[in-house]
Amino acid sequence: MNKINLNDRDWKLAWYNGEEWFIRNDYRNERLLGFIPAQVPGVVQEDLLEQGFIEDLYYDMNSMKTEWVPQRNWLYKKFLDIDASLKGKRLRLHYEGVDYSAKFYINGILLGQHEGMFEPVEFDITEHVKYGERNIISVAIDEAPQEQCQIGYTSKVKTTKARVNYWWDFAQRIIPLGIWDEAYIIVDDGVSIDNARILTELNESFKEGKIYTELEIGSIRVTEIKAEIKIKINDDVVAEKALPVCLKKGFNTANIYIDIYEPKLWWPNGYGEQSLYKLEVSLIEDNKQIYGHKEAFGFKTVKMLANEGFEKAPNYKFNVNGKSIFIKGWNWVPIDLLYGRDKTERYEHLLNLAKEANVNLIRVWGGGLIEKDIFYKLCDKFGIMIWQEFNHSSSGIENKPNDEKWYIDMFRQYAVAAVRKRRNHASLALWCGGNELISDSGMPLDNDIPMLAEFKKVVEEHGNNHLYLPTSPFGKVFGLNLDNTRRKGELYDIHGPWAYQGVELQYKLYNENSCALQSEFGVEGTVDYETLKKFMPEDKMWPPTRENRHWSHHGAWFINYDMMCKTFGQLDDIKEYCKLSHYLQAEALRYAVEANRRRTLQCGGTLPWQFNEPFPNGVGTASINYYGIPKMSYYYVKKAYAPVNVSLKYSSQSFKDKLDFEVWVNSSNDIVRESESYVKIYSLRGQKLYDKKYNVGCLEAEKAIRLSSESITTDEKILIIRVSSTLSQEYNEYIFVKGEDLSTLRNLEGATLQYEKHKGKIKFFNPGEYAALFVYVNKAVDDNYFIILPKEQKEIILKDDIDDIRVEYFNK
Repeated sequence: MNKINLNDRDWKLAWYNGEEWFIRNDYRNERLLGFIPAQVPGVVQEDLLEQGFIEDLYYDMNSMKTEWVPQRNWLYKKFLDIDASLKGKRLRLHYEGVDYSAKFYINGILLGQHEGMFEPVEFDITEHVKYGERNIISVAIDEAPQEQCQIGYTSKVKTTKARVNYWWDFAQRIIPLGIWDEAYIIVDDGVSIDNARILTELNESFKEGKIYTELEIGSIRVTEIKAEIKIKINDDVVAEKALPVCLKKGFNTANIYIDIYEPKLWWPNGYGEQSLYKLEVSLIEDNKQIYGHKEAFGFKTVKMLANEGFEKAPNYKFNVNGKSIFIKGWNWVPIDLLYGRDKTERYEHLLNLAKEANVNLIRVWGGGLIEKDIFYKLCDKFGIMIWQEFNHSSSGIENKPNDEKWYIDMFRQYAVAAVRKRRNHASLALWCGGNELISDSGMPLDNDIPMLAEFKKVVEEHGNNHLYLPTSPFGKVFGLNLDNTRRKGELYDIHGPWAYQGVELQYKLYNENSCALQSEFGVEGTVDYETLKKFMPEDKMWPPTRENRHWSHHGAWFINYDMMCKTFGQLDDIKEYCKLSHYLQAEALRYAVEANRRRTLQCGGTLPWQFNEPFPNGVGTASINYYGIPKMSYYYVKKAYAPVNVSLKYSSQSFKDKLDFEVWVNSSNDIVRESESYVKIYSLRGQKLYDKKYNVGCLEAEKAIRLSSESITTDEKILIIRVSSTLSQEYNEYIFVKGEDLSTLRNLEGATLQYEKHKGKIKFFNPGEYAALFVYVNKAVDDNYFIILPKEQKEIILKDDIDDIRVEYFNK
């Protein structure tokens, strides 16, 4: 397929009141009065910011100054020379995504109009093009529709526009408009492959595979062609086939069946290779290729089986290629409220962090986007399965979808486009009707709801044997709290809580949790102080309370000043506050994740809320901040998701005279050799107080083993516990504090730390008398927020060869 790429910085953009652009004929003339340079893909706020018409939307409360932007109409215009040699070809103008309602023109001719940001828009412009001359391409975008923000009524939602931009607890009200996805002109000879559906099938032994390919071929004439198909892996042809196809005018289908012996499987991250095949199709007419199509796919099976102890419940134990796996997941939200411009590097950065954190599934939350293609391609590459939600979410006051016929028809059109566009990706595993769709009585909705039934039908008709869930959570109970923990066998897929529960309740809650899947829950925490300075004036940083509008603007729902003071004592310094909050989020989230993993496979998996954030928040539940910097919680969950994990179960981080705990171990895969696990306890001075070895033997895949129950009596005010296995270089570190709360962590003896950068590594040495707690390096490293005991050395890998390294630690 030949394309004329329209993705460029040479577009022009202007804003209007109403349809003034039409009266002025600006959509069809060459006048550029009032226009500014613009980029496609992009959204208008990005161009306004670049040209200095608005201030940084993410700094302080500046976003409130830009709320006029979506209230204007906008005109994109591009001048394009079409080579005379293309006369006789068919030309189609294609937009992958325009946000939100727009009219489309070429040379002043109205091609059509469209509403909806996730459906492609395409027009045949063959008869309207000036060959060998300058053409004017215009897109007139209406002002943004009014829509429900987080607090509202789901039944009043009227559009398919991403609702996160209308204000959510982790995102301010920034409503983009623009040509937000790719634009190009398709050039062909009148015959084209407009869509390809690639279905794969594996026999029970996984030794034989079949490929069923359905080609949708459009033609402007009656003709006979030949379709030549090659299946490749690593550029090697493993199968090929050719068949004649008789085409009529309009829509045609051609079905191709190919057998593959001993197909290489696509596995989730940590369970095997991510083998990707490539389908290459050439359409041949009169011994000449007239059209070509390439697409990647993979061989895999994904099922959901019954969880242990949940015989009458829905199935939430994932089974991939015949192997049951524990879901080490995270929740994904848009990477930026301004989602238009090419952000490939940011997608690569974030998804690589997910891969390194042993993540095998990401839930794409229903209040955000059907993501750009690069997201799915990277998940294919990294082995991250995708749980993709349709663009539906709860609204706080009322949470049931609109059931009007026109609305269901509109959403069916959107859903069909979304499924057809993404269905061949190896990483795509599951579609879900939406986020937290519940009845007035608080019960999650099911497929009896017309909209959710329609989504199910779309997935069955157009998907590639993907799993489908009506909503998340789902079952007899919405969320996790102490009352609900008593309902054994009734907690299916559950959500919440999203906040730290306290020095005892946090642990009691997760120790008693018995859900089949916890697909959304979290713990709040601040960003580090240096990051906070990027978007909040220093003189506005205190106090971190809801009464402070600057903090409310950057995370009001998760401000927890009172709980922080209850946990650590009265706080009055922003640097200390950030440090303690950063740590508390990591400790509490790590414990919740490990508690669920200790119930493998009674619990099918755990997906913390949330991995990333689209707006810089002072406090929130994200583990990667807006700038792509991992918080302490990222590194703690990364270790909790390690292939071999040794963890502690306990009732509180604080203790009086005696500390009781249990030692557990589990593995993602079968390990056939003998192994040992260790527990070592140290004082802050580095004195070894406890040292025990456990002979574990061979570990079964996805089975948690309780090794022992231990108890230690001590006068030490701080205990550092390390747990490890001979099967892994990773080890977990836990801090326990003597007293009623964690205030002792604020008054620790200072540590001394030496470090040097050498050959891509940082080498640390602690020459002092006290352990350096939670050592942090401000650059990309393979480990962070670790403890270095007195006279101990540690070496970490520095991912980038950068000189301006800053090292911080808790008791510096």
